[in-house]
Amino acid sequence: MRAKIHVAFITLFLCVISLVTTAPLALAYSPNPSKIPGECVWWAWERWPQENGPLPKGSDFGMTGSAYQWIWLAQHSGFPTGSVPRVGAVAVWDQWSAGAKGDGHVAYVESINADGRFLVSEYNWNIFHQKDMRWVTPQAGINFISPKGSLSPVQHNPTTIGLYDPTTGIFYLKSSNTTGKADTTFQYGNGGRWMPLKGDWDGDGTTTIGIYDPDTAIFYLRNSNSSGKADLTFLYGGNSNWIPLAGDWDGDGITTVGLYDPNTATFYLRNSNNSGKADITFLYGGNSNWIPLNGDWNGDGTTTIGLYDPAQATFYLRNSNNSGKAELTFLYGGNSNWIPTNTFTRPTLSPSIPPAQLDLPLSLEFGGARWASYADYQARELSVDYTIANVGANNAYDVTITSSTNTAGVTTTSTLPMLVGDILPNEAKDIKLTYTVPPGISYFRTTLTASAKDANRNTHTYP
Repeated sequence: MRAKIHVAFITLFLCVISLVTTAPLALAYSPNPSKIPGECVWWAWERWPQENGPLPKGSDFGMTGSAYQWIWLAQHSGFPTGSVPRVGAVAVWDQWSAGAKGDGHVAYVESINADGRFLVSEYNWNIFHQKDMRWVTPQAGINFISPKGSLSPVQHNPTTIGLYDPTTGIFYLKSSNTTGKADTTFQYGNGGRWMPLKGDWDGDGTTTIGIYDPDTAIFYLRNSNSSGKADLTFLYGGNSNWIPLAGDWDGDGITTVGLYDPNTATFYLRNSNNSGKADITFLYGGNSNWIPLNGDWNGDGTTTIGLYDPAQATFYLRNSNNSGKAELTFLYGGNSNWIPTNTFTRPTLSPSIPPAQLDLPLSLEFGGARWASYADYQARELSVDYTIANVGANNAYDVTITSSTNTAGVTTTSTLPMLVGDILPNEAKDIKLTYTVPPGISYFRTTLTASAKDANRNTHTYP
């Protein structure tokens, strides 16, 4: 893969970009004499009944105290609270957190975006006693008060299916519950005995993948459905026969890990994704052939455990994470070889066969050269744009620019190798490299080399 670049004198044009802001959406409200109009607490108190109905009699929250105190006042009144935004909830900023001052701050959650951000309407944030609306990213120091009986986020995407190939370590994920090709395909982990997991590890409302290595008892969790390094890596457990689990054991909106020991029928659940002792340990069941399950069986926002007896096709589900009798027991199925969903059984691997080399043609196009700023012109640092495209029928993974060889004394100042990422068939990505061009040089030639991996983890090099 080669690109010849001829650089002539470049005229730098400066563009002035004006930012336009729009007025916030107007919302009707009625003044409440119990709060000072224009305060953040006044607005949250007024906005809540418009969508959720009047607050129950005897409710303490919102009646007294500074904004940051609303969380424990709401808890005292029996309102659900947590760290996951929900439409119709009141967002509460703690003291000196996420931009709030000593009294904290409250706002009303109007909607939730697919990326986890939430839109709030509020008063008294940036301008004294004035209303605005803004998008906020969930973060430490912001918690939420939800209406009673509304425990589940309502704006997140539905759960869809996916497959994991343990022989190659490749995930095939669908964005809809329909027949067809995978919408997202990527390799993650080493395959073999490594076990796939899924969960919302960072509480942003999106389910992503993870891997557990039973031989080293290490979890590798990703916050995006793509190849790359683990965002969370930690040791937990120690017995290669234990089975990994993932669930929101404490109902805080964040999925954390757990383990099940089939020999002792013991669950070891963690409320944080790091090494340490189990936060919840209990015995449940008693047959090593039973299969562990987890799910929110009663819809209260907390994941609890269960067991499935394949010999009798019987489910035994608990609504709390402790020992005791099953709250739900029922027969479903009838074939002892069938496997319940949301659980994991170790793959039986066939003998290793060398993976086939897949066709993986890539193209590179020159997109232009420029001095990005007057300072770059003075420093003779030239920016050159390229477009790298996948012109084949197979996915290209971990596409990387590995080197740049130049003529005329030109040096490459961009850090190489440069990871471009995964490129699907008929897709392209734009990249930029920078070069230092000696005075007096009007053109030069550069030769780029690159690499990529196919779905069978074979490495391809270009040219």
